[in-house]
Amino acid sequence: MATAQETSNKARFSRFQDASTGDAEVISKTIDELVEPDVLIHMPLPIEATGRKRVRQIRHHQIDLTRRLRCNLKRPKHSST
Repeated sequence: MATAQETSNKARFSRFQDASTGDAEVISKTIDELVEPDVLIHMPLPIEATGRKRVRQIRHHQIDLTRRLRCNLKRPKHSST
C-alpha cells in the first residue's frame, strides 16, 4: 500500500502533467502552486535561473523541443531477386 507521501507525489506529478498544455501561463501557475520557491535542481543545465524560475525555463525548453521533434520513418526497400 502506498504511503501518504507517495500518494501526494503521484498527485503532484499528475497535476504537473495535466498542466503541460503548452500554455505558458497555465504552466507558470502550476509551477507556482506545486514547486517550492527555493527548489534545488542538481543537474547540469545551461540555465542561470534558480528556484521556480529555473523549473519554468526547463519546462518551456522541454515543450519547445517536443514541438520541434520530427520522426521520419522509411520502409526498407526490398530487392526483387
